[in-house]
Amino acid sequence: MIDSPENVLRYFDEKTENVSEQDLFNKPKNSWLLDIWVAGKFGSLFNKFIQQCKVEIDEGDSQDYYDFKLHLGNDVVPFQATESLETERRRGKEYKQRESAFDQPYWKESSVEPYEYIAKTIDNKLHRYGKGASDINLVVHVNLFGFKEKYEDVYQHCKASIEHFKSVWLFSTCVFGALYECNEKYYRKNDWINLQS
Repeated sequence: MIDSPENVLRYFDEKTENVSEQDLFNKPKNSWLLDIWVAGKFGSLFNKFIQQCKVEIDEGDSQDYYDFKLHLGNDVVPFQATESLETERRRGKEYKQRESAFDQPYWKESSVEPYEYIAKTIDNKLHRYGKGASDINLVVHVNLFGFKEKYEDVYQHCKASIEHFKSVWLFSTCVFGALYECNEKYYRKNDWINLQS
């Protein structure tokens, strides 16, 4: 399927219409649906702030090194999606037990800085793929409570890992941007795009 980011998000809504939140976040067979959501959201941001694009997705989990592709003019760029959460957080448990995330201990004041969670997420991918990471464009969906970190702080704490990838992109409800892109073809601004301004 190759379509606009907006239609990919509509496709996600259609495919999850009869899937409970509990099943969506707890059953591995549904993980590809979450990748589709990331593809649609990331594609929408790319479309709005960087370059017009279409999103290519596959139905099901093919276990390839990519989860979706962006069609950018004559270029077809594969991306792998991942999510950065508080280490002790289990979204599946939240939905399974119908607990409010705001009641969880990680919502309270923590000694761990958000950029430490992001660095660990990227490190885990690097350890998994090793030298193969140089072919991967990584998209990190930051789902951390109260994430408002400065670009430079995140960049400095992730610098050792991100330069092993082809590119590393990040988005949250507040910000969007590339932490690293080896050829700077699409993104040259060393700062976040503020999504709440």
